[in-house]
Amino acid sequence: MESLPPTSCGSWTAPGFSPELVLRALAVVAHKEESLISVMDWFSRRFVYIQGSPQLLFGISLEAFSSDPSAWQRSLSDYDRATLVGLREELTAQRVAVRNVQATGGDGVVRSLRIEARLVEMCGQTLLCGSAAPAGKSRTEVAATNPMRDAVEQAREGLGVTDAAGNFVYLNQEHVAMFGYGSAAEMIGKSWRILYTPEGLRQIEEEVFPELVARKNWTGQLLAKRKDGSLMHESLSLSLLPGGGLVCNCRDISEQVAVADRLRQSEELFRAFLNALPIGVIIRKMNGAFEFLNDATKQWFTLAGMPQIQTEALVKRLVDDPVFGGSSSADKQVAATGESLIFDYPFSCGERTWILQVEKMPLREAGNEESHVCTLVRDVTEQRRLEKQAGAMLRRSEEYREMQVEFISMVSHEFRTPLTSIQGVHYLLGKKAERLPSAQGDEFERLLSLQGQALANLKELVDQVLLLNRLEHAEIVDVLPPVNVAQFFVDLVEGLNISVAGGRIRLEINLPASYEAQLFPAKIRAASENLISNALKYSPEDSDVRVKVELADKGWRIAVTDCGRGIPAADQAKLFQAFHRASNVGGVPGTGLGLAIVRRVADLHGGTVAFSSTEGAGSEFTLIFPKEQSPSAAPVLPSEKTRPLNL
Repeated sequence: MESLPPTSCGSWTAPGFSPELVLRALAVVAHKEESLISVMDWFSRRFVYIQGSPQLLFGISLEAFSSDPSAWQRSLSDYDRATLVGLREELTAQRVAVRNVQATGGDGVVRSLRIEARLVEMCGQTLLCGSAAPAGKSRTEVAATNPMRDAVEQAREGLGVTDAAGNFVYLNQEHVAMFGYGSAAEMIGKSWRILYTPEGLRQIEEEVFPELVARKNWTGQLLAKRKDGSLMHESLSLSLLPGGGLVCNCRDISEQVAVADRLRQSEELFRAFLNALPIGVIIRKMNGAFEFLNDATKQWFTLAGMPQIQTEALVKRLVDDPVFGGSSSADKQVAATGESLIFDYPFSCGERTWILQVEKMPLREAGNEESHVCTLVRDVTEQRRLEKQAGAMLRRSEEYREMQVEFISMVSHEFRTPLTSIQGVHYLLGKKAERLPSAQGDEFERLLSLQGQALANLKELVDQVLLLNRLEHAEIVDVLPPVNVAQFFVDLVEGLNISVAGGRIRLEINLPASYEAQLFPAKIRAASENLISNALKYSPEDSDVRVKVELADKGWRIAVTDCGRGIPAADQAKLFQAFHRASNVGGVPGTGLGLAIVRRVADLHGGTVAFSSTEGAGSEFTLIFPKEQSPSAAPVLPSEKTRPLNL
């Protein structure tokens, strides 16, 4: 090209180019003040005519502008340069292209320019006629507002544009920051390949590009590389420009991927937990579709006669089952009421039947209405068989218990009849002994005394065995009668002092005169008389027995104290066992059932019994009872329904 005029403002025509052709070409573009008009040979990409001041609009000289057709683009912002990608293809297809850009002029002013280019055919030549003119008022401080550019710059999604060679021509702020760069200048002109590892590049070339070329766009996720070498998960959308450039939209989704990984791990852990359970778990949607069956379910149905069963086969097997199928009435009930349901279900397969315990419960997602039904399945065939056996054994035990009660009652009654006869004969023999000679009468009375003692012991044994049997098999009533405790013990001690104690019993009552408690008088009388009788028997005949009745925590108590021989330490652990007697009782008669009866009476009234004793220094027995009885502690003795207790 020949040398240009020294000025950078005015017009210039390439040597040998027809002025008439230039004028005709210029007729297709607009003319404004401060405009720059150019005509370029399309194929050689050489200017043939320039009119205006590139220095004013783009900050470059006329010489630089004419020698390098793309030099003016360096005064544009990255965004505006990116909008020119694919311009040549657009002109080829549409013959015209218009862009609004912002350029920094030689005077430092940033102007909003309207650039228009038209492709025309004249006299066998193809010419590109272009113009650049201010689109509005210029501002000396900042460029005129471009809403689209501002929106792209402030977007929370990374945006990048590359040319056909794959080098970045534009990146917005979010894209630069996402990859850890300080400014777009660090990346402009560099290949997009700097953002990926070798493995990522291989994936892009083998998987992404074929689809991108075929469909002109691609969307997916890739593992990208930041400036510092750290990796991040990137959501990427690629669009192919006509000239081979790319528009890249991307977001950093590393946190979402991490959350998804944690959720996946949690789900895998939960599935592992469900599969480890020894019970079957079936989860179905409300529309009847099966969503999950754990390993125990598959294994159980395999044992039920379906070898090597798979989930699909099992679902097909269960779909029409009245309990496990999608039309299950139990599932419909759970869905309608929102309440769990549990029942036994006989399940038959082949010639065998299992008893399954089925529990169905509703499941909700995120607090909404029921979305699924969870079914838990347990094989309780053996358990139900054992329960049936246990029930039969319990019924037999009850029958044996009733037989025992009746047998002991019968035996006791049968003992009473001959005992009564023997006691009658004993009485008559005593009367006749009064008429015998003195020597014979003394010996006869001695023998009768021994006989009388034996009869008394036998009668006491029969009575206490019968009483203990009644206590052991007491039934339950709702309410015990209220009894005035103070008056009860006044009457009891008064009767004992007259009949057997000779005034040795000293009674102390520390209760309100009107104090009442729920109890069975006959049982409390039997327990109290046993304690007092023992105290009298095992104490010196000239010593007193103290009986104290007083209030206790939430009830009342009776304490019987003597100063007798006491109980050896070796015997105290077995003291309340039936027929056990202390080793130091000597020749004192007894059955060994009295304290067993005392404990049973305390238990039946919801009370407790305690004692303290030192051998040679006496004993104290204490019974503590609640004021009011619960139904479970209110006994009715079966024998009391037919006959009174005979003490």
